[in-house]
Amino acid sequence: MLVNLLLLLVVTHALSNDLWDSWYTIKTSNGKELIRYGKYHETVQESEGRIIGQISAWKKERGFVKNEQIGAAIDKKSNEPIFFNYLSTLAEQNIKIDGTFKKSENTRTLTTIVKLGKTKHPTKEHNAPQSLVLSTLFSYWLSNQYLKLTPKNIISFKVLYEDDFQSNFSPKKGTAEQVKDDAFSTLSKTMKVRITIGRNKTFWYLDKKGHALRIQSDQFQWVSDRVNEKTAEKFLPTK
Repeated sequence: MLVNLLLLLVVTHALSNDLWDSWYTIKTSNGKELIRYGKYHETVQESEGRIIGQISAWKKERGFVKNEQIGAAIDKKSNEPIFFNYLSTLAEQNIKIDGTFKKSENTRTLTTIVKLGKTKHPTKEHNAPQSLVLSTLFSYWLSNQYLKLTPKNIISFKVLYEDDFQSNFSPKKGTAEQVKDDAFSTLSKTMKVRITIGRNKTFWYLDKKGHALRIQSDQFQWVSDRVNEKTAEKFLPTK
């Protein structure tokens, strides 16, 4: 399935409409100050009736640089998920996950294949609720809610994390709401939005296109800023 996504990206690249191509840096707290932790590259394309998202992330963990590659596709008209892929590499430890969605008359199912190192787990089927948001394309979904976000309009959603095999790919309920401006949103002329998923809260600073300029968690003390590719590479060299 990962091969299918790569082929899809290559074959349709010339026919695709690039919605955005962004780099982000990630800083986290060591208890005293914010330090460099990681970076990620996020692309979203429209191609042949599909929205295709891909995230490549690099994070410092246990003295190594962990690499994650996540891809997902949804139907442009219905926003319903079609499939996703997840590949994680840390030292010699690999995790590979493929997920495909199938819709019948009254139900929708998610079929997953999980491989941890050399161990391939049995194929599983899960019930998939309607209006499900894949985390890879959460920023795309949020940008489409931009004009609906007001202090009085709280938008509910269900999000699925593509690597969440330990929770059996159980979707998480969440809300999005515009909140009062702070110094950063005023200076950057962005909309400050609070995203709540379970007990976790993050703040997203959206530009006028609904695209995140900054994402931060006061709760877990990390901040992610949108930068250019050159800045991201200097922040955490991987080449």
